[in-house]
Amino acid sequence: MATLEKADLLPYLSSVSECGRNLSQLNNQWDNVRLLCEMECPTQSKNILPEMTKIQKSFSGLQHDLVDALTTESLRKMEQKAIPKAQVAIDILIRNLYERTADIGFLATDGDVQRFACLKNPTNADREAIRKRLREYVAKYTVYNEVIILDRDFTVLANLDPENDITGKRIHDPLLDETLHSDKSFVETFRSSPLQTLRERAHIFSCKICPENSDEPVGVICLCFRFANETEAIFQKLQPAKDGYVISIIDRNNEVIASSDPFQLPVGMEVEPVSDEENRIVYYNGLEYYAKTLPTKGYEGYFGLGLRGHVMVPLSLAFKGKASDTLEKIEPEIMTGLMNRADSFSPVLKKIISQTAKINRSLKSIVFNGQIVTRENSQDEEFTRLRPLLNYISRMGSGIGQIFETSVKDLFATVVSSSMRNSAFLASLSIDIMDRNLYERADDCRWWALNPSFRSILAKGNVSDADRSRLTSILTYINSLYTIYSSLFLFDDTGKIVAVSRKECEGDIGKVLKAGWVQSVLANSDESKYFVSPFEKSEFYGGKFTYIYGASVTNPQDSKKAVGGIGIVFDSEFQFRSMLNDSLPDGGGMFALFTDRKGNIISSTRDDMPAGGRLTLPEHLFQTENGKKHSVVLEYEGSYYSVGVSCSSGYREYKTTDGYHNDVLAFVFDKLAEYAAAEYADDSGLYVDQSAVRLNENEEHIKLVSFTIEGRLAALEQEAVLESVDSGKIVSLPDNNKLVRGAVVYRKQYVPVINTHRLFGNEQDVECSSHLLIARMSDGILAALEADDLNSVLEVNASDMRAMPHMGGGQSIVKGVVSFHNAPGKAMLVLDHETILDRLDPELLKIDLESIRELTEKTQAEKKE
Repeated sequence: MATLEKADLLPYLSSVSECGRNLSQLNNQWDNVRLLCEMECPTQSKNILPEMTKIQKSFSGLQHDLVDALTTESLRKMEQKAIPKAQVAIDILIRNLYERTADIGFLATDGDVQRFACLKNPTNADREAIRKRLREYVAKYTVYNEVIILDRDFTVLANLDPENDITGKRIHDPLLDETLHSDKSFVETFRSSPLQTLRERAHIFSCKICPENSDEPVGVICLCFRFANETEAIFQKLQPAKDGYVISIIDRNNEVIASSDPFQLPVGMEVEPVSDEENRIVYYNGLEYYAKTLPTKGYEGYFGLGLRGHVMVPLSLAFKGKASDTLEKIEPEIMTGLMNRADSFSPVLKKIISQTAKINRSLKSIVFNGQIVTRENSQDEEFTRLRPLLNYISRMGSGIGQIFETSVKDLFATVVSSSMRNSAFLASLSIDIMDRNLYERADDCRWWALNPSFRSILAKGNVSDADRSRLTSILTYINSLYTIYSSLFLFDDTGKIVAVSRKECEGDIGKVLKAGWVQSVLANSDESKYFVSPFEKSEFYGGKFTYIYGASVTNPQDSKKAVGGIGIVFDSEFQFRSMLNDSLPDGGGMFALFTDRKGNIISSTRDDMPAGGRLTLPEHLFQTENGKKHSVVLEYEGSYYSVGVSCSSGYREYKTTDGYHNDVLAFVFDKLAEYAAAEYADDSGLYVDQSAVRLNENEEHIKLVSFTIEGRLAALEQEAVLESVDSGKIVSLPDNNKLVRGAVVYRKQYVPVINTHRLFGNEQDVECSSHLLIARMSDGILAALEADDLNSVLEVNASDMRAMPHMGGGQSIVKGVVSFHNAPGKAMLVLDHETILDRLDPELLKIDLESIRELTEKTQAEKKE
């Protein structure tokens, strides 16, 4: 076994490897362009090379961060798919086995079983009668394949499976002696046993049988669990489609006792467990596998025999599938808004997006500033040689932008798709846990209704105090074994409650029940049927919402006639919330709910979403088909969530062939980010290059420095612009004009930053743009104008610029409008930098460095006070 290093994954991550190669090629291009600048234009590139070196250093670091992030998220995605499979497999199994620990205790105290075990020489008729009784039991609890009753000498008095020929034989198995002399309520065994000779391993729950009102055992009863059948059903639920993952259950000796793929990982094979938190590679059959081994979390204090869930997947199959395909299912408006918040739900993604934007801005500035200083008719040959190098750098920037845009999208897709898949899986898990749990409730009420004492006493018609005491004793014992019930009660053929399981419920005795489910119980003539109340407020559950399961108690002389019924009140509030909580991982921003198809809440993990409330979501989610799961991304309560939904489909015969219909949906919400408006400025359609201009040789030409602002293409005359700088840190000025955002240092002096957004009529407080254009105004005053993005330096015909007419009393800051012959429909506003001065406080533009320091210190002091 070896630790799984990220480098080990690269051969299996084709997209990440390709990204790494492309980034390496770009890195080589940095060296080439730097060398060319030094050779071809050493003087004019003096201002470019230091900035390029700085950018290349940032690029190299980002290159490593990006590959590392893509690998990390791919690994996390694999873990999120693999680890729950192992955890859920063992935990669902343990939940099922926990129910068996109560069953064996109840069956050992069944009156018919006790009387049969006390017989010295049971006849064939006695055996057939008890087998009939046991068949009734197994018909309702289909998780058992055999029931065995032995005397205290361990001779089999009767067993249910006709192919297991052990009746009359004395069995030698240590588990029997342990059971007979143990103080424990049951003994659990999983191994080969002479009790089930036709099976390689038998999963047996055993309990001693004592006569009524005696502690002296007269025999042992064994319930044999259908282990292989149950684990196969669990694996099918976890892997509806083969995806290369192999799920198994292993014992304390690391031996496989159940496998989702017995051909690849046979039962009996010893595996190498991976129990620590580190990611590990194990070698199996000549292949590298990612593996994880997880113990059960336990259920109601029960942890079983130390079994564990184990998952393996070949690395060659672990990363199949494109995450970006998932994003196509997200509504465009949601997708846009979510992308705007992509940096908020992944710190790594935030860093990469920020650094990528910074590198692209810096590259644009290099090209842009190079264009500003380049003079078309200059006698300096360096300017001529600099232009193609600037174009080369520009193409490099496009290449970098494309690679990072694709990679960031892949990274974003991996994060979002992992959340969507995980939320759908957890929703499916929680509804499966509910179906399995309520299956047991449907079994319990039918089995308990067959209790001989219940039948004989209710058949008499009049329940005496002694009878009531007997009924209460049995109900109390059952409730002590099955603590998931709030209470149990018996009612006669008029619907009147005659006995209850809890002392605090004695006030219910004598109440006559009129509910529909009670009338169905009393009218029923089929012992195999059960009935369930609607999920509604119940006086038997403190006025809270719950289900009550009921079954008919029939006449022992005529099983077609109901003489009363049993009602079992499920502890819905605690149990449903526990199911949901057990389905969610610890920590994180997740919550979950059960609802009906109308959105009525059955349970939730949030206190502010109680049973009886409503969940408001798109209608189609509540129409999810039975047994199906899917996920969506939507805006809910001011945040973006990945929402998984799954609808119940039943378990074994429950809700599948027993006639009971009650669709329940599970919803799991995984918070991705806070809500963001879907609209955002996309200036890409505004850009133009020199090819859009048709220059006339015999006409005066004007050079314009173009940029975008507030969704418009704008420009300043080249003579007025010194260069573009990054907005960087801006110092706020106290009591300044709203058009002046603050000041920024440029060549050791503070330059006021003009909020160009306000010049274009945007009165809202928006963040400062990424770029600042340093412009020289009249009287040598410098000012920095915000630009959302940089376009290029364009040369146009003087006649292409149409002057703006004067409108109103003031002079417009727009000097003219340029139309492009080769780009119809596009226009560029040429700003008058001199007119801009008229909008500002002249004194603010003349503030020197020392004044700025004094004002800054004064402002900081006022804030402290």
